Amino acid sequence: MVVDKPSAFIEKEGFVIIAKSIHSKIKEILDKGVFHEADDLGRIYAALVKERVEMLGIAGSNRFGVYENDFGWGKPSKVEIASVDRALTIGLAENRDAKGGVEIGIVLKRPVMELFGTLFRGGLSNE
Repeated sequence: MVVDKPSAFIEKEGFVIIAKSIHSKIKEILDKGVFHEADDLGRIYAALVKERVEMLGIAGSNRFGVYENDFGWGKPSKVEIASVDRALTIGLAENRDAKGGVEIGIVLKRPVMELFGTLFRGGLSNE
C-alpha cells in the first residue's frame, strides 16, 4: 500500500510524485520482504475506511503474459480483470496486438466515466 496526499495527484509533477512513492514502496518490499508489516494491514485498512479515505487499487501487470496463456482451447482474444468493478481499481494487462503496449481497464459510473473519457482524450491531444 502506497499512501499519499490527494493533492499529489493534481500537482504539476503529480505523476512523478506518485511514481516515486510507488518506487519507494517497491524498494522497501525488496529490502524488507513482502510480508513486512503484513500483520498491520488489517488495522491500517480499517482506520482508512473509518476516516472515509478514498483508495485506488491496481490489479494485474503488463508483464504477466495473459494473452500467451492457452488452457487447451486457444489463446484468449480478450482479457478482462473482473474485480475492477468492485472498487476504484485499474486493471493492467499487456497489449494483445502490439509488443510492449499496455491495456488499461477501469469501471466507473456512467457520468464519471464520460468525464474521465473527456479528460483522458484531452490529455492525449497535442493542443
